[in-house]
Amino acid sequence: MKRIFWPTMLLALLAPHAASLAQEQPLICFGNEPSWRLDLPGAGKASFSTPDASAVDYAGAAITLTHRGETVWRGRPVDAEGGELVAFLREGPCSDQMSDTSHPYSVNVSLPDGRHLAGCCRLSEAPAAVAGLEHGPWLLAELAGVPLPAG
Repeated sequence: MKRIFWPTMLLALLAPHAASLAQEQPLICFGNEPSWRLDLPGAGKASFSTPDASAVDYAGAAITLTHRGETVWRGRPVDAEGGELVAFLREGPCSDQMSDTSHPYSVNVSLPDGRHLAGCCRLSEAPAAVAGLEHGPWLLAELAGVPLPAG
């Protein structure tokens, strides 16, 4: 009997159920307490950031496990040593607990340092009004109806 290396066997079993996130629309995932953000632009890339640390870029891949109804993205840091970041994405309504907005995906993220975070994801192509809010710069021109001096 011929021996089959187990990763090859596992890949063969998962192949019919696998799809790349690159075939889907790019996602922005985020969570609160602590605040964090995970960008999944596709093409095997991800970027994880928090307000108090520089963003870390990851290279990896995703597979969709249709029988579980989730996509698993895993990758390693591009420019540094470190462990894997793993994101478990599931389609379905997700509340960010900070607004009345319902987002189309939920996510659980396992970080290389052992932390586990939960949050929501939305498509990165946000309506112009929302995109404008996210991508400053901001200038406070009025406060409580009172114009503020420029400068």
